Amino acid sequence: MAEAESSMFLFLPLLLLCCLLPMLMRGGMGRPIEIPREVDVWIIPQRIEDVFSAIVREVENWRGKALIEPQKTPLPFLKGGKEPRGRFEISQSIPPRLLKVTDRREGEMVFELTEIEGGGTSVRVSFSPYAKQRIQTFKAQFPAKIMIGWQACPYCGKPTLSDYNLCPYCGQKLRVEKKGESR
Repeated sequence: MAEAESSMFLFLPLLLLCCLLPMLMRGGMGRPIEIPREVDVWIIPQRIEDVFSAIVREVENWRGKALIEPQKTPLPFLKGGKEPRGRFEISQSIPPRLLKVTDRREGEMVFELTEIEGGGTSVRVSFSPYAKQRIQTFKAQFPAKIMIGWQACPYCGKPTLSDYNLCPYCGQKLRVEKKGESR
């Protein structure tokens, strides 16, 4: 009897550790670990509708390639239960302005599109560092063109004309007026 009680006391810390392990993996008492987000902005000399369609097609391409990949399960005995959800699910879509894509491996990717008055489209994408290679590869597929007279706002990254005093998107001051300069 005493032997059974002592083995139970040895088993108790192991059981406690198993219960606390998920909380420890999250970084403490219920606080999820925050992964810093990266932002990239580029200007494309195409219509906003065409750029949005190209992004949707690329997400479908990513999804198709992910279906071909073999499913990796960390522990084979955990396969039972519910089916793993697919990769590259569109979690929000507001054509042709916004597309949020959620991937269980690389995190969320948010594409924000803005039509440029002089022609073209500004694409702002925020993503986790795990998706950086994917975003750079995708960006390289678009035609590159230098657009004269445009500059990125240092605060929000959206395109503005060089003679703007305030950013039309975020309202921040873009240039400091010198004494004697009148407008």
